[in-house]
Amino acid sequence: RGFEINQSKASPPVGPPVEEDDEDVSSAFKSWRARETALMEQLLEARTLAEIADARVAAAEAEAEAAAAAAAHLGWKAPTDGPEGRTASALPPPRDFKAELEACEARLARVEASKAETEKEREETLASLRKAEEEAENARKSA
Repeated sequence: RGFEINQSKASPPVGPPVEEDDEDVSSAFKSWRARETALMEQLLEARTLAEIADARVAAAEAEAEAAAAAAAHLGWKAPTDGPEGRTASALPPPRDFKAELEACEARLARVEASKAETEKEREETLASLRKAEEEAENARKSA
């Protein structure tokens, strides 16, 4: 008989849950929903940052190609299509090719450094994106 009394005291109350419990569940759901929304916003922001980083890498590559082409162009020589090896077309004004080449090489080095930095930022953004996706997935699983 003592066992039955202990058992009846341990059983959960019969009937609908107390209003306080409903508020706790509602509050927990709202909290979870807010967290999920925040994580989804972070995910969207990370994706946007990844797209921006990709665009910056593409721009840096294009700029590097342009700088390399400009440096190659500095080796330009006037065509010798005239009689006796003289140029048929007017020559450009005299230029300091060595200084221009050095300036282009310095610019190319800066662009390459910027490209490397942008690539590093892109990798960090992608890592952040993966983390946000994992957190969002964990939040969904725990709900």
